[in-house]
Amino acid sequence: DPPVDEKTTNLVVNYSLAELRNLLGLGPCSSDGEFDKADCVTTHPAPLTMSDPLPDASGIQGQPLPELADSFRQTSTKLGFNVELKYPRETLLGKIARAAFLKQPINNQLAGPHSYFASINKFCDKILDTIWKHAGSRVVILSSFNADVCAVLRLKQTHLPVLFITRGGVPSNTEPPDMFHVDLRHHNLGVACSWAHVMDLAGVVTMGTLFGANTNEMAVPPEDSMQFSLDLAAKQLACFVYGLGVSEQKFLEKATQFGLTGLIIDHVDQYMQEHNMAK
Repeated sequence: DPPVDEKTTNLVVNYSLAELRNLLGLGPCSSDGEFDKADCVTTHPAPLTMSDPLPDASGIQGQPLPELADSFRQTSTKLGFNVELKYPRETLLGKIARAAFLKQPINNQLAGPHSYFASINKFCDKILDTIWKHAGSRVVILSSFNADVCAVLRLKQTHLPVLFITRGGVPSNTEPPDMFHVDLRHHNLGVACSWAHVMDLAGVVTMGTLFGANTNEMAVPPEDSMQFSLDLAAKQLACFVYGLGVSEQKFLEKATQFGLTGLIIDHVDQYMQEHNMAK
């Protein structure tokens, strides 16, 4: 928050007791102004369900997304967060490859290990500082597609689990590979698991396709999926999967068979409804 000066208008003294309690997510006080145990129950908006109306783009739902600190402050500590850190995919090797391709001089002006990791370090510090200050007692998981970001997050702290997100070699139509963004740690799931194991990460997040969720995208033999499963178990890595097909009832049996940790899906309420109907 900005420093307080003579132009500051949102001073605490300008708020009524009811307004302050509302800002803190607390229910209204009793009619006599006294607090009791029931008054101090924290209230938060109920989660959205499939039966809720579509968001109003011109209303509050159409406003810019809240910052991470605001998201923590405005939600219950019972709500866990997966904080996925977005960072440019270009690796240090990619920067050198780009310079060579453009026939630029390879000298000390080019990004090196020091400047490359200094930038990542500063970025991770900012995120972690926000979490320490505002997350409270809630469960927080850290994750990133950038393998170096995952490594830095793990080296900087051991309290929060870190997951390495990778397509595990499954090709993407929207992100064609090029020599500037090739990272061998994404070459296949086996390599990704080895990196996660070496860096003592908590696990990986990958495509359900690798475990038979969507055979149209990429056919993976069941024996290969089982080998992935055995490798994950041997390295004691958690594995969450996402993508087409993971929310289907028939994949739940495969996920159980392969010992997957969890599924990443949209519309949890709809999934639970379909799952309960199938029982």
